[in-house]
Amino acid sequence: YKVDLPPTISGAKEYCKGVENSTANNSSIIFAIDTLEGIHVGRIGLGIDNERHGTFGVGIRIAAEYQGKGYGTSAMKILIKYGFMERRLNKCSSTVLEGNEVSIKMHKKLGYEQEGVLKQNIYMNGRYYDEICFGLT
Repeated sequence: YKVDLPPTISGAKEYCKGVENSTANNSSIIFAIDTLEGIHVGRIGLGIDNERHGTFGVGIRIAAEYQGKGYGTSAMKILIKYGFMERRLNKCSSTVLEGNEVSIKMHKKLGYEQEGVLKQNIYMNGRYYDEICFGLT
């Protein structure tokens, strides 16, 4: 889940409405990730790409100071298990921005395989970045 925040108030309202609709029709779910002490460290989401084909994606964001401490890996394990076991989906896809070594390591640790690279697919901070595509079946 990559989220480009809308630049306007009306855009933000439209974005929130879209999130509300997708959660209402059960095609996506979003969770907060908190420590046992109640500190918010990030969020994770699952979106069903195509239920008929059994494909879904997961996205995660962990605050920089909490990365590499296992929060993301634990949350991903739970959500991936939900997608495969509870929703009976077949394939989980995820993309990682080039240079995000913590996320690349986590995906490989979880058993994802690199399936390709989307060249210069994301424009951020004045330059283009590749996205690394991962898949898990």
